[in-house]
Amino acid sequence: MLTKIEKGQLIITLPLQTPTPSASGKTLIVASSRGVKRSTLKLEGKILCVVATAFVYPSSPDETGGKKSSEKQKR
Repeated sequence: MLTKIEKGQLIITLPLQTPTPSASGKTLIVASSRGVKRSTLKLEGKILCVVATAFVYPSSPDETGGKKSSEKQKR
């Protein structure tokens, strides 16, 4: 995991991985810091710690032909 601050923004770079099921099985993890990581950055003199996870849903209603959650709420 790489971190940097540029133009007032924290930029986190994680390598993409083959989608793997999350612990609950509800999502597929595509990138992760695998828990809290201490970065090399400091913010107000303190070490910046980061946790990051990127995931996808195995299938969304749009992909399966089902109704979108916004459509369900209209009923």
